[in-house]
Amino acid sequence: MSPPLGRSLEQVRCILRLSGWLPDLRKRHIGPPAFSRPRDMPVINMGYRDLEELVGHDVSIDDVLARIEQIGAVVERREEDSFDLEVFPDRPDLFSVEGIARAMRAFMGLQPGLATYEVAPPQVELRVDPSVLPVRPVIACAVVRNIIFDDDSIASLMDFQEKLHLTVGRKRRKVSIGVHDMRYLVSPYTYKGADPKATRFVPLQGDREMDMDEILAEHPKGVDYAWILEGMDRYPLIVDAEDQVLSFPPIINGTVTQVREDTSDLFLDVTGLDEAACRYSLHILATMLAERGGRIEAVRVVHPDGEVEMPDLSPTRRRVRLEDILPWTGLELTAQEAEGALRTMGFEASVSDDGEHLDIGVPAWRMDILHDVDIAEDVTIGFGYERVEGLMPRVHTIGHDLPDEDILRRARYALLGRGYTEVMNFVLSSEDEQYGRMGLPEPEGVTHIVNPITEHYTILRTHLVPDLLAFLGRNTHHDYPQMAYEAGPVIVDGHNRLRAAAVSCHAKAGFTAAKSLVEGVLRDLGWTGDAVSVEAVEVPSYIPGRCARVIVDGKETGLFGEVHPEVLERFGIAQPTIAVELDLELLGP
Repeated sequence: MSPPLGRSLEQVRCILRLSGWLPDLRKRHIGPPAFSRPRDMPVINMGYRDLEELVGHDVSIDDVLARIEQIGAVVERREEDSFDLEVFPDRPDLFSVEGIARAMRAFMGLQPGLATYEVAPPQVELRVDPSVLPVRPVIACAVVRNIIFDDDSIASLMDFQEKLHLTVGRKRRKVSIGVHDMRYLVSPYTYKGADPKATRFVPLQGDREMDMDEILAEHPKGVDYAWILEGMDRYPLIVDAEDQVLSFPPIINGTVTQVREDTSDLFLDVTGLDEAACRYSLHILATMLAERGGRIEAVRVVHPDGEVEMPDLSPTRRRVRLEDILPWTGLELTAQEAEGALRTMGFEASVSDDGEHLDIGVPAWRMDILHDVDIAEDVTIGFGYERVEGLMPRVHTIGHDLPDEDILRRARYALLGRGYTEVMNFVLSSEDEQYGRMGLPEPEGVTHIVNPITEHYTILRTHLVPDLLAFLGRNTHHDYPQMAYEAGPVIVDGHNRLRAAAVSCHAKAGFTAAKSLVEGVLRDLGWTGDAVSVEAVEVPSYIPGRCARVIVDGKETGLFGEVHPEVLERFGIAQPTIAVELDLELLGP
């Protein structure tokens, strides 16, 4: 995929993250109604005392909090005994207080370099039956012994599991985690595809034996996640040597392995569709428990075509050229300074004999390191933003608006003057939001994201109206009328196009108001008289007979009308709504 602006995906990602635009965009708006939090930005609640004890080294919580935001997290809310920390979804190793503590020990120079964890030889064997391969083919597992649970550690484990399911796991479809008390289990275990009617067990939070179809139809977790197994004639199941059910992934565990306050030894299973995602998720979970004092033990996994012991926590080896990564940082660093910066970020790093390369060991839990640009980002963070010196521009110029900025500004003024509130959404969107909920087929030329982090951001948007309807759906708790607009880019056939769109949601919203809004905005942009006309058109997103296309100077320039009730229902909007979208590039000088 070739993204706009002539930059690679990695460059765009690095620029956005290094510049701080990703967290700031959600805060930039004008007036009520307030923005809700962007979807899938995990927020971790942690206690001051718990974090202080996990960091150790007699460091006070005040010292930790003074530097914690410099690793790329944001303190959202502080209370008497705890605080909320927002982290990027591409760093699942920071989804827990244990992961934050490990990162801060390195970042504060208390324990720089790669954290290491001993993995004991396997005492448990798991066999993968061929029957499960067409259903849910990937499993990764480990044992962690000598855990001492308390309220903090149990809360952290449950919260981490839920965060991972929603982000990396794509609501459990791609990855799901099972955590089991193994005191009553007998090795070897078996991971197989089971007959839904022939297998019965008591699920967690259940009070009777149920077969697997009954669980999907009646159990709350079954109802929530039955869609993952739709159309399959066998379901994944993990049992021990005595046919005791550990788990029905990705739905629910059995009661025999329920974790209790006196649980000390855990069996961890991570099942899914993506081998790398399952492996990294296991590494994060196992090392998280090791931070609490647990002892990691390998599991021998026997596949139909061979066997492997996991987890393998050895680092991934990379070699990067300094002259390749330093231009991305904008810093002039020596090889030794770059090495130190990476050690501050928890990497194993050393300068090569020729002095031109860095030999790096990437931690087994850093699933976000995909490209050299990710190494450059961590060099910058590890060096410290506060140490980057500001520079005055070398060339003095007098600026003026580009044509695109001129038409954007005039469109904003036209809508602001009519009482609309500006909204700034991400260019990233999803097929469901852009087409599914709008009742539209997906057109050709949509730009898809390769390996998206979340199912909510899988494409580059082609329309603005769906984002605005989603905004209204997130703000139903605010007073009406609600009137919002956005002026910005969409991506059509791989090219940026400037659009302006507006929505108005209240009991009296109707076609006449939408037509009046279009005529007023066009008049403010310099288009009046015979150059402007409207034509009736049928579009599934709008009520039949209450939708029209906008023709300006003989060219189709936009669309407006009353949004169809079925579309409003899909977005969770209870009031009548009108929507307008105009192509600004056809309205400029």
